[in-house]
Amino acid sequence: MLALSLSVATNSLNSEVDTPTFEETVEPFNVILPLADLNVPGHQEGSIFTDTTLSSGSSHTCAILDNGSVSCWGFGFYGQLGNGGTSDKTTPTLTSSLGTGRTAVALSSGSVHTCAILDNGAVSCWGRGNYGQLGNGGNFSTASDKTTPTLTSSLGTGRTAVALSSGSYHTCAILDNGLVSCWGIGGNGQLGNGTTSWKYTPTLTSSLGTGRTAVAISSGGYHTCAILDNGSVSCWGLGSNGQLGNGGISYTSTPTLTSSLGIGRTAVAISVGTRHSCAILDDGLVKCWGDGNNGQLGNGATSDKTTPTITSTLGTGHAAVALSSEGDHTCAILDNGSVSCWGLGSNGQLGNGGNSSSSIPTLISSLGTGRTAVALSLGGTHTCTILDNGTVSCWGENSDGQLGDGTTSNRNTPTQTSTLGNTTNPRIAALSERDFDGDGTMNIFQSHRFLDFKEKGISSGYAHTCTIMDNGSISCWGKNNYGQLGDGSKSDKNTPTPVSSLGNGRHAIAVSSGNDHTCALLDNGSVSCWGRARSIGNGASTDSTTPTLTGSFGIGRTAVALSSGGDHTCALLDNGSISCWGYGARGQLGNSGTANQNYPTPTATLGPGRTAVLLSSGTTHSCAILDNGSISCWGGNLKGQLGNGNSVQRNSPTLTTSLGNNRTAVALAAGYEHTCAILDNGLISCWGSGNSGQIGNGLWLDKLTPTLTNSLGSGRSATALSSGQGH
Repeated sequence: MLALSLSVATNSLNSEVDTPTFEETVEPFNVILPLADLNVPGHQEGSIFTDTTLSSGSSHTCAILDNGSVSCWGFGFYGQLGNGGTSDKTTPTLTSSLGTGRTAVALSSGSVHTCAILDNGAVSCWGRGNYGQLGNGGNFSTASDKTTPTLTSSLGTGRTAVALSSGSYHTCAILDNGLVSCWGIGGNGQLGNGTTSWKYTPTLTSSLGTGRTAVAISSGGYHTCAILDNGSVSCWGLGSNGQLGNGGISYTSTPTLTSSLGIGRTAVAISVGTRHSCAILDDGLVKCWGDGNNGQLGNGATSDKTTPTITSTLGTGHAAVALSSEGDHTCAILDNGSVSCWGLGSNGQLGNGGNSSSSIPTLISSLGTGRTAVALSLGGTHTCTILDNGTVSCWGENSDGQLGDGTTSNRNTPTQTSTLGNTTNPRIAALSERDFDGDGTMNIFQSHRFLDFKEKGISSGYAHTCTIMDNGSISCWGKNNYGQLGDGSKSDKNTPTPVSSLGNGRHAIAVSSGNDHTCALLDNGSVSCWGRARSIGNGASTDSTTPTLTGSFGIGRTAVALSSGGDHTCALLDNGSISCWGYGARGQLGNSGTANQNYPTPTATLGPGRTAVLLSSGTTHSCAILDNGSISCWGGNLKGQLGNGNSVQRNSPTLTTSLGNNRTAVALAAGYEHTCAILDNGLISCWGSGNSGQIGNGLWLDKLTPTLTNSLGSGRSATALSSGQGH
């Protein structure tokens, strides 16, 4: 897929981006690497953190090969094999051209169609198109089937796809800005756009929630589910068996959060079948919901569940690392490379040597001596996996050749497909990287707020700059009179200089620079700071020239976002509260006082039942977007930068005045003495000092309340925001 970066939710005096924003490189990104170059090969289907290179439809299977071409086999009547014909194929067969110079980087097979993301971020589909599932404008009243790869209509001006999932007769994609676009049959609301109309071209879903974006997507029979960037799950479409997981059995045509996944639990992988849904949680356990008639929920029963329900054990000490659901069965790759399946087994699709169903996870038969599974995809009544040597093994129904072994005989144990290439041009399946930084933790298990690879973490303070490197270390340059460069000295540096160790095995996922200090959010949720003593939060009275952990955020609490102001820093914690430390004379710590604090100190209440979702600190003030989309600010207010209608300092969080009728904030940037926010309609509202034109409304006056900027241009809207000193 395209090279992606997720701008972290860190904030500084001069630099601020608060909503996840995917950025693309101009050139295609080579995601197909030799096996030897991958830390952990494989994929989790539908996730932005990996590229799906194997996908099974109702009765066909497709794989991306290690040269970027696509090979398909099985039922071909509607052209879903993409080779220009409509015949079944019992062995892997190359599709027709994906376009001059184009290769595939991810793919997904529906019941009788297939779609692929190309190396330029476009989407190409082939097969049955009667419901609009190919996204090219075709429908039942046109010659809609396509036997060769055909580009979809536009995903939106400048938009590209980063993840993809095909359901029975609809397709959904996560775009490079984190939004979701769907097309195809919509009669049960499975397109998520607030209607039950069919859409023949890509159409954005309704809002995923204030400031929320998708990080994984899975389309089922007549419903769709997505993991959001905070680890929650949202589903839409048919709900008659509880497959939406919200406690009911009604359909919904807009994204709707499931019931709780468990106290403190989040989802890291999602896969949905015909009428059921399953997710891997952040602790490696699996929860399922929806139709349980054939045991596909894996909880030892055969009744439906309308809320997420834990499966029976995956085996003592074992956790799931990949998951796939289709039809009426589910399979998971475990942390030792074995595969466990449950649900309907009448065609041998559970791979355990029998044809019986199972309501609990059951290990499949051997994948071959010394072989393990690294990727998994389920079809209607068959299952396929990529092995650790790049070959493919399948089992289950084979009446149309969907196992690819050259026969049409069903198999109830793993069976190697025929060769993916030929004797003169041997090929293996392409594999994606599952552990970008090589730290032993798969990408999907990293915090959803931050990508830990190719992540743009850069922050400038008063006279220094720090950036996160691609291995998670930090490099800084500029003024160093207080040790704010973190290299163990107080000497200025005019070239990037590595910061001293962040701790054994630790790496940074966010960095934020203040006037004379720097803080980094580490991969375990702790925070390390260096520089001027009063700003680093470790209780010390002397400057620190190397990274030093702050004091505790409270028992069991971790930080998920970070923002440094002039001489203070605030952290958003995992329970939605905020803790600040450093210089406090202007009330910028938000704890109702004005004393300096040399340890993290909780702010006063954000309001009854309210939590923070985004955070930004200016020189002497801080602001947060709350979970209802309102904004609360505290600290210095001489120019009205708190936006509450006056210029009186506030020592505790105080709501700004209205952002506009029914408007909410989705991004935030606090500057020197002004603040700006992106609203949910893409417009920008600013308040505070305006003497340099920083309000953007055509005047040179301060504004004590949120004030819309002038037009951003005809039809234009904002997606990211940053405020500095005087602009």
